[in-house]
Amino acid sequence: GAAPLHLFLSGARAPQLPPLQVIHQLPDDQFLAKLREYNGIPDEILQNSEIIHMMLPVIRHDFQQFEEYGFQNSGPVPVPISVFGGLQDSSTPVGDVLAWSSQTSSMFRSRFLEGDHFFPFAGPERIAGFVCSDLESSSEISQSTAGISAEGCD
Repeated sequence: GAAPLHLFLSGARAPQLPPLQVIHQLPDDQFLAKLREYNGIPDEILQNSEIIHMMLPVIRHDFQQFEEYGFQNSGPVPVPISVFGGLQDSSTPVGDVLAWSSQTSSMFRSRFLEGDHFFPFAGPERIAGFVCSDLESSSEISQSTAGISAEGCD
């Protein structure tokens, strides 16, 4: 099949790196304390025992999938990669985001913005502008062979 036009990643450590910490097996109180450190779940939710009881297994499973992922190196992909990171994101250090550069044989672009792990929520329009700009660059590179354009970015 056809390769993707572009790969965008935000707040993601490169796949070849092991997890910085494994938290999915922590007791509930310790796991919730770690979740608070990410600043992505409002306190009103974290303090609501009914919602936490319902959502905790799902969130824990998400962390388990991430923490137990086994990278298999099959070489860089021929797809441009753009990565975004938060300058104050302690869970995703700048170097770990930049390590995505080894996963492409095409264009690589990185951008780091003010904020923690959930920095995109502070300025989604800015992120959308970067995505459109990179899609336009990708489509200029590939349009001669695939006839692809970056529609919807105007």
